[in-house]
Amino acid sequence: MKSLPEFIVFDPVTNNKKDVPILTHESKNLSLPLTEEDHQDIQTLKAKFESEPTAAGLAAAQIGIAKKIIIFHANKQNTPPIIWINATYKGLDNGGFSEDYESSFSVKDAAGLVKRFNKIHYTGYDADGNQVKGVAKDFFARVIQHEIDHSNGVLFTDIATKVISREEYLKLYPSSRAE
Repeated sequence: MKSLPEFIVFDPVTNNKKDVPILTHESKNLSLPLTEEDHQDIQTLKAKFESEPTAAGLAAAQIGIAKKIIIFHANKQNTPPIIWINATYKGLDNGGFSEDYESSFSVKDAAGLVKRFNKIHYTGYDADGNQVKGVAKDFFARVIQHEIDHSNGVLFTDIATKVISREEYLKLYPSSRAE
């Protein structure tokens, strides 16, 4: 495989989002069945994700692919990564909300306190075109919301109630994961 793409990175200090339009605009929905190019993009995203041992999830836009493709790990780290196409979510009121810090490979040296639904209903498609839908909760729900937000042009800095430096975050949570 060719060399892996670099992350597209927004710097919240300079706050110049026009420099990273792929991160701040909604990505394209894919048509099914997927094209050969779409499958190649999925393989590139999967390879990039697997090259980052601390990654919980990754959206195609983060590596310069403006398509609604996300990849993430489920609750158990020994499971294969999950790939979804055109994924959406809706918060479920009966799950409440929680605030927690999030970071991203696409936001330089920062973490943000983000309020998310504890429980969501998700829909999308797998790489074979099969519909996926269900309910996710807690950390799994947070990761799905974070990655779908990337596909919709939303960075955690857009919705965070507080943004701190990565250094400050690691002092608070020294055993933290990257994304």
